[in-house]
Amino acid sequence: FCGRTGTYEFQGARYEVTVENRDKNQEIPVNCYTKWFDYDKIKQGMVLRNRKPGDYLANGAGSHKKLKDYFIDQKVPREDRDRMILLADGNHIMWAVGMRISEEYKVTEQTKRILKIHMKNMEE
Repeated sequence: FCGRTGTYEFQGARYEVTVENRDKNQEIPVNCYTKWFDYDKIKQGMVLRNRKPGDYLANGAGSHKKLKDYFIDQKVPREDRDRMILLADGNHIMWAVGMRISEEYKVTEQTKRILKIHMKNMEE
């Protein structure tokens, strides 16, 4: 969906996507199924998908971790890993839905535009 606002469906869930300017004193709440990203750090465009070889997350201090290793560390059962929904910018995983976001896309004081993605069940 390449950062366009709107509603998208993927694997039985609906995703509401908005892009908004960041207010100087805006607090970013903690929510398992709503995430906020620094929109201007997205390089290749975003896509909702399942995992692929070469996927990774940024885990701070300029280092990366293979998605496979992250799933192992988080004790995600092997049979569930291929079904995990991911928001990806190329092979860089922005968000393992229901889990964490990549450190590289987190909103900071320097963020000018925020990409907000909220996942809803299809029944909502």
